[in-house]
Amino acid sequence: MGKRGSVLSQIQSFDAYAKTLDDFRVKTYYGAILTIISAILICILLWSEYIDYRTPEMKPQLVVDKSRKQRLEININITFPHVPCYCR
Repeated sequence: MGKRGSVLSQIQSFDAYAKTLDDFRVKTYYGAILTIISAILICILLWSEYIDYRTPEMKPQLVVDKSRKQRLEININITFPHVPCYCR
């Protein structure tokens, strides 16, 4: 039980939800597991939000304002990702 007990006591030291008063402070194995799982979940959520932020939003639509009643020169630059370009 020596090695297993030291591993459990090291895991219990991660318990972030222990009481603040020394008389009531009890670091438990399940509290440490909850802290570790919460930290992992927070990291995963932050990473997924960062990836979503860095991914450009593609909108395949074009809207022309007809209220101007003038001719309007429109230049369209279209990029086709992952389409090979063959010159024959």
